[in-house]
Amino acid sequence: MKANTAITFVLLGSCLVARVVSVSSPAMQKGGRNLCLALGAGAFFLSLLTHFEDLFGWQLGIDQLIFADRNSPHALFPGRMSSGTSLCFALVSASLLIAEIFGEPRRWIGDLLAVVAACISLVALVGYAFDVIALYQMTLFGSMALHTAALLFALSIGALITLPQEGLMRHLTSPLFGGRMARPIFLIGIIFMFLIGLLTSRFGRNGTAPGSALAVATVANTAALGVVVWLSAAWMNQLDANRRATEVENARIAAMVRSSGAAIIGKDLDGVITSWNESAVKLYGYTAQEAIGQPITLIVPPKMMAEVAHIMSEIR
Repeated sequence: MKANTAITFVLLGSCLVARVVSVSSPAMQKGGRNLCLALGAGAFFLSLLTHFEDLFGWQLGIDQLIFADRNSPHALFPGRMSSGTSLCFALVSASLLIAEIFGEPRRWIGDLLAVVAACISLVALVGYAFDVIALYQMTLFGSMALHTAALLFALSIGALITLPQEGLMRHLTSPLFGGRMARPIFLIGIIFMFLIGLLTSRFGRNGTAPGSALAVATVANTAALGVVVWLSAAWMNQLDANRRATEVENARIAAMVRSSGAAIIGKDLDGVITSWNESAVKLYGYTAQEAIGQPITLIVPPKMMAEVAHIMSEIR
């Protein structure tokens, strides 16, 4: 691992720790937030400048600024992290900075950047698993090492889940039905698709499908699954939230009816009694168990039977 790569990992890992501390400890909220901003900014500028070196052919002298690269002195750019690695670092650090600076209203933008970084590192991991060099050697400036890809993927997920009740993750981490459904489906689906693709690549191709096609299909299917599960979770969470709100409102109305001083009686279109509060018990002498399920004529005076029958026929 290059020195600057290790330094950036330390900066971003410490930034995540500072964020967790600031959220969990109110006394350290301000200090933890400031530390997170400082560490995230350092990682962002280091990775962004390194990426610009690759894009524009610059030589800023930062690749071996602290430590000389004695392991690869004959490399084209000794000490420089790969272009894919620097891009992922820049995306993750930008994600953390956006979340800290703008808070909940813009948190989803930072989450999207972290998702992109996770996808890039996942592509590299799949490339190693399927032995497709093109997926982890993304440019002429070097390849993303296996351990670097794994750590970047973990770092991206960490940026997403350190504040699980905010941003895009709130739908997946929600205690509502959509969140409870999405978590196991997403995890099992990713594992299943990866294993199927890997087994097909190793044992079932028979020359019909190159490993690169299977690797790309695995990544594409994983991304599609993530989008579908997230949308389904958001939709189901909304339905569940509406259902719970309706239940609370119904319970509130039922409590008002039960405690009302007036006799309140509910019936269906067939004239069958469906509800009977305490005041109705006092007024008519029937308990709720005795009255519910009986026809409304139970409490109608005989001289008004015809009028009630006419009213019920008009309602129907």
